[in-house]
Amino acid sequence: MVTREAVFMFTSLFLVPSLAWSAATGSVTFSVVTSFGVPLAGGEVHIDGQHFQKVVTIKGRTTVTLPYGVYRLTSEPSAYYWASERFIEVIVPDTFILVALARKETFAVSGEGAPTPYTVSGTLASGRIRTGKLFARLRGLYLPNSSECEIDEKGHFELAVGPQGTYAIEILDGESIVSAKTIRLDETKPRPVRVEFTAP
Repeated sequence: MVTREAVFMFTSLFLVPSLAWSAATGSVTFSVVTSFGVPLAGGEVHIDGQHFQKVVTIKGRTTVTLPYGVYRLTSEPSAYYWASERFIEVIVPDTFILVALARKETFAVSGEGAPTPYTVSGTLASGRIRTGKLFARLRGLYLPNSSECEIDEKGHFELAVGPQGTYAIEILDGESIVSAKTIRLDETKPRPVRVEFTAP
């Protein structure tokens, strides 16, 4: 038989911490950079969470208070920068967020031409025989964009992303990154960009 005391204890143990979590707030500091990491004077970001919406104008470093939770950040496209989107978690008292904006290519600014993805073609030379599958990942240093693929039996891989920026190429083996490089992808460079890796 379930007594009133048991129900009260259950409520105290499980419901009260949940209410305390939802009532907690954190300070979130925003700063704006280009997709190459160059600081920008500011920008505007839309913050959307459960039962919470806010538009923040960022000037240099701007701090706002947000309830703990998961938020979707978006910025509208401008004359020279693409729209951006990412998700953040506010789960500690102080959080720092870089809002990265990718500059539009010449075709988008002038209205002439069509978008072409930034492709990376690579080879991996391994110093030993591996039984597990290896993967390659192209990840934005500042943008949330990423692309992954399997490395074939000959050590070849090819990756592609849309916006220009600084990226990291990582070779993944199980729980480890066995090799990594940073590259700059911009419209002035020929495509595909070719990279070579050597893994121990």
